Amino acid sequence: MPTLVFSPARALFYLYITAILTGTILLSLPFATAQGTRASLMVALFTATSATCVTGLVVENTGFYWSIFGQMVIMSLIFLGGLGLLTAGTMVSIVLGRHISYRQRMSLAREKNLGPGGLVRLVRSIALMASGIQILGAIILSLVFRQSMAPGPALYYGIFHSISAFNNAGFDLFSASLQEFQLNPAINSVFLLLFVAGGFGFTVLNDLSSRRWKSLSLNTRVVISASLVLILAGALIFLIFEGDNVLAPLSVGERLLVALFQSATARTAGFSTVDFGQLEDETLFFTIILMFIGASPASTGGGIKTTAAVLLLAGLIGGFWRGEETVIFRRSIPGHLYRKSLILFFLALILVISMVLFISILEEEGFMAIMFEVTSAFATVGLSTGITGYLGEVSKLLLIMTMIAGRLGPVNLIEALGQYGRKKRPIHFPEEDLIIG
Repeated sequence: MPTLVFSPARALFYLYITAILTGTILLSLPFATAQGTRASLMVALFTATSATCVTGLVVENTGFYWSIFGQMVIMSLIFLGGLGLLTAGTMVSIVLGRHISYRQRMSLAREKNLGPGGLVRLVRSIALMASGIQILGAIILSLVFRQSMAPGPALYYGIFHSISAFNNAGFDLFSASLQEFQLNPAINSVFLLLFVAGGFGFTVLNDLSSRRWKSLSLNTRVVISASLVLILAGALIFLIFEGDNVLAPLSVGERLLVALFQSATARTAGFSTVDFGQLEDETLFFTIILMFIGASPASTGGGIKTTAAVLLLAGLIGGFWRGEETVIFRRSIPGHLYRKSLILFFLALILVISMVLFISILEEEGFMAIMFEVTSAFATVGLSTGITGYLGEVSKLLLIMTMIAGRLGPVNLIEALGQYGRKKRPIHFPEEDLIIG
């Protein structure tokens, strides 16, 4: 009889499921809602999943439906989910002076998509870096909110939105995301800097804090270059297709500000200063591409990651010009990394397409809106055309599954759910050519 193997991938899966169920129970308490009535199981489960997976899709307005207690539960789940549940647990173990086991190190490596070497030291750096950035963001946002709020609410709003922005969660306490601050340069700048920093990833931030460009690791250079190209390309597309639509009443400078924010937020941040339900289909489609690519490895964001996208492009170019060699910044990339990127890409694509088709069968919403919603869930972005709250129970369950798969990563999820018993020795079959093209 096969035995259950408690692999690092499975440990990570169980940990996130436990956090989601705990959050669901807490959000189901009567005093978790502003009205003092129990939230339905689906509302609590969907919200807990969205917060733990730092997605930001909601079925009820966070600032009006949930009480202070409920909002603090959501904020805690965002903090732990963005930092990484295993990372947070390792931080506690370090503070208590406990030994970090090899299995815990391997699980942590799974969570951050890193090798097992130097993880404990990296966790210390992550703790200091993440705390420092979020505290600084909270202080600045509190000062900005103080211009229109009392000191107490301004401080609370500053803390909540700093945590949500840095962790690329997309949760907000306003009625329509950040649309009322569309032309506020201070709010736009602080939020943009917070979620771009979170989307870069902790290893990149750690590398940037101690080196110059020429001595930066290949990973850091790829992440920064890809992020800048994607943000600028997204802003340009937004300007082109929305010039006669949502950008029509704005001046040139205002258009640039709005387009830049929307392009950057599509990289898994989830905040918006425009109504995405009013955007042109062309803009939504390109935003879907940006969401699917997502943030960077070891970050608070989702998607297939910028490094995988760059590696796929470099591999495609290399196939034409260099035979089988994949080169990035004059560095040859091992073939197994290219194959891993291909596997990740196709698994993610199959997941998104499958969920889009299933939900399209169940719902009467437009195909583009459903595709946008599913991609947003997979990439843990949180941007929405406004249909989430109107979906049926089964469709919401499918989105919940998509958010979990997106946060853990398709490869980790398959290993967590499918690795039973001992691994068998691989069977090698005879080779034979296949006609291509």
